[in-house]
Amino acid sequence: METEPFGGSLADIHNMHFVRYNDSVIKKRVSKLLKVADLGIVEILEEKDKRKLNENKSVDDGIGEREFLFVHKGKGNVVRRFIPSMESSGTLKLFKIASRILYALEIGSVVAYDEMDMAIHPDLFKLLIQLFNGSRSNPHNAQILFTCHTPSICEIMRADQIWFAQK
Repeated sequence: METEPFGGSLADIHNMHFVRYNDSVIKKRVSKLLKVADLGIVEILEEKDKRKLNENKSVDDGIGEREFLFVHKGKGNVVRRFIPSMESSGTLKLFKIASRILYALEIGSVVAYDEMDMAIHPDLFKLLIQLFNGSRSNPHNAQILFTCHTPSICEIMRADQIWFAQK
């Protein structure tokens, strides 16, 4: 298994991400990215899932699954909260990818995706890749390794960042 410079495996990085997702910096950045993506989301809320012991009791032991709510502001400033099943698959994929990418940028780690262009819109894909090329958005020299079938992504990358492979 590949290891990261701090000694953890790449899988550990993703596990740490979910443990540290409560970090307000990452939450703010994911919210900001979703706003920039113009999905109509103005805020992301997080609630812990209360696991039921029996029909009369529930317990919150701190390790239950987390539920995210996506807050949208519509016409007339009407605010609505959407559970994940009410969001499009593209929005949910962007949410998952963005949170991992922003976490990698925050700690300076490596993140890898297979066929990343199949998960999100090409313009959003380019935006996420550009985050790794900016010294301001990537001060800790994080890296992304991905496969894709979108030739236009080469327009925003340097020649030394591209590797063509044939199966």
